[in-house]
Amino acid sequence: MSMTMMCNEQSGYSLCDRYYGMSRALCDSTNRLLQWMRQDQAAASMLERVQNLVIGARNVSAASAVFTRLRDYATVFYPGSASAAPDDDASSAADVSLSAVMMYCLPQAVQSMQAAGIPSEIIETTLRDFAIWARVYQDKTGRPGIGETDWNLLSLTGSILRIGRLQYESITFLEPYYVYRRSSDRRIVILAAPNLQVRLDGHLQGANGLRADTGFVTVLKTEGSSVSGNPVDITRGIILAEPITIARDDYDLILAPGTPTTSVHIPEDGSLSPEAVDASFAEAAQLLARLGRQTSTLFCESWLLDPTLELLSSPEGNLCSFMRRFAKFPVASVRPMMVERVFGWGANNFKTSDLPERTSLQRNLKQRLMAGGDVYDVGGVIVIP
Repeated sequence: MSMTMMCNEQSGYSLCDRYYGMSRALCDSTNRLLQWMRQDQAAASMLERVQNLVIGARNVSAASAVFTRLRDYATVFYPGSASAAPDDDASSAADVSLSAVMMYCLPQAVQSMQAAGIPSEIIETTLRDFAIWARVYQDKTGRPGIGETDWNLLSLTGSILRIGRLQYESITFLEPYYVYRRSSDRRIVILAAPNLQVRLDGHLQGANGLRADTGFVTVLKTEGSSVSGNPVDITRGIILAEPITIARDDYDLILAPGTPTTSVHIPEDGSLSPEAVDASFAEAAQLLARLGRQTSTLFCESWLLDPTLELLSSPEGNLCSFMRRFAKFPVASVRPMMVERVFGWGANNFKTSDLPERTSLQRNLKQRLMAGGDVYDVGGVIVIP
């Protein structure tokens, strides 16, 4: 059944409930704003431009820039904006502008994904990520709405798919690392790109907002049939100061900056049990291959890849099991996400002593932070057999 027929047969609420899990309150305020946008000449033009950029061109950065202008315009000119005071529980145009754009784009987004061969159930589970971010927005502001513009517009392009427990995005690998696999035993070796500034602890200068006066600069060079460079300790996720040399004939270069990979994202809902992760990987391999989007590697950047988790949670638990799947390397994230993900949104603004201790993970992480310990966002790859 086409989306046009579906729109004729279902109310706007039932359609947004099916695909977005949108609440009635958010749907009502969103629909009022959308109807005004459709009738206002300037807003309608920007609305159409965002849809063309997202669905047609898949240019999320350009669409996000136009959306920002549309939101600003609606905040000033939408008649309903004046009725919502900043501290009111009611949504303002700023709160629901993104949901209005997503409501408008929904029929075309679904049609586009169907035409690309994406199964209906995958389309539904992919777009249902909206509900997670609407809940986050409600928690942050106390009002119905949604933020995270780039991420939520990306979900409309079909470039990212929720397949089982995990999400998969087709991307270009841009991290400064070269991933090799030895032909004889499939051992993974990661060499750092040249000229990276590294602290003595093996983390990049600037990671966690910290820079040190001492450290080293990475090297990478080829000589005949060999390549030499600073290796990464793929268990600890740090760069080592002593270079190594490998024979290029013995290793295959699996991943390099500028080559395609599949980025794995981890929605906050559901279990990371080995069974759920294995099932997701298996289903993703089949679907991405059928869509012509399969790559030889999976890439992830997350606090869930920090080896410190073995000190904070059960080494045999789901979190550590997931972390150990990846060959890890350091990234230059200025503020690690673990604090807000474990303690809740806004936790980075709390005094460490005021952080909650409702779970063992919270207690252990708080104890580590109180003792001056660090946690990191960490990158990692899985080379597909």
